[in-house]
Amino acid sequence: MELFSLTINTTITDVQWQAYPIGFFLLLLCLLTILGNLLVLYAIIREKTLHISTYYYIASLAFADLLVGLIAMPFAFIFEMTDDEYWLFRRHLRFLCDFWHSMDIFASAASIFGLCAIGLDRYISITKPMLYPNSFISKRWYYMLSIIWIGSAMISFPAVIYFGTAQTTNRM
Repeated sequence: MELFSLTINTTITDVQWQAYPIGFFLLLLCLLTILGNLLVLYAIIREKTLHISTYYYIASLAFADLLVGLIAMPFAFIFEMTDDEYWLFRRHLRFLCDFWHSMDIFASAASIFGLCAIGLDRYISITKPMLYPNSFISKRWYYMLSIIWIGSAMISFPAVIYFGTAQTTNRM
C-alpha cells in the first residue's frame, strides 16, 4: 500500500499553477493559523494567571495546530496548487514526503486528542466542581499531555514508516 506516488523528472517549470484565488486563500489560511496559535501560546506563557491545567491543555492544542500550520499546511498547499500531481522536490529529498505525512498525522492526532482532553477537563469541572481541583485531569495534567503526544507519535510515525512512499517514474 502506498500513501501516494512520487514523480521523477519533473521541474518547477512543468507545474501549471492554477486557481490563484484559491491559492491566495489557502496561503492566507496558513498564515492565520500560524499567527493565531502563536498568539495563544504567547498569551498563556506571558500571563501567570493562565498557568493552570485547563490552559496547559489549550496550549498543547495550540502547539499541535501550530505544527499543522508550519509543516502540514505548506506542503499541502504546494501539492494542491500543482493539481495533486507533482512532488516538487528532487529524488534525494524523497524523505520530505514521508516527513510531511507523518507530521500531518502526528499534529492532527495530537490536536484531536487535545480536544478530547479539554472536553474531559471541562466535563469534570462542570459535573463535579468540588472534586475537580483534586482530580487526576487537574492535578496530573502533565501525564495527560504525555499520553496525548506519545499516543500521537505511536499512531503517526510507525504507519508512515511501514507503508512509506512508493516511488514511480514517468516515461514520456
